[in-house]
Amino acid sequence: MNTHTRETVYRCHWPGCEKSFVWEKSLNDHEKRHRGIPVGRFRCTHCEYRSSHESAVKRHMDSNHGMASEVVSKRTTNECNLMDRRVKRPKK
Repeated sequence: MNTHTRETVYRCHWPGCEKSFVWEKSLNDHEKRHRGIPVGRFRCTHCEYRSSHESAVKRHMDSNHGMASEVVSKRTTNECNLMDRRVKRPKK
């Protein structure tokens, strides 16, 4: 099983690309980027750029838009944006 050996068995078939991946999802995301489809749960608030890493979006916004504003996530969290801290969820 490639998960344990970290063997890269999923190879990109895009012309000129020699990347390979351990995970099939990583290959699928990579190939979406080749086709120009935005990938990632964090997105820029000024354009269509997306990334799986919040720090990459912040760096993108600073270098491309001259500002590092709040990054938007598709995931709902229990973080309070006003108080800049985590909030306990109510018990059910």
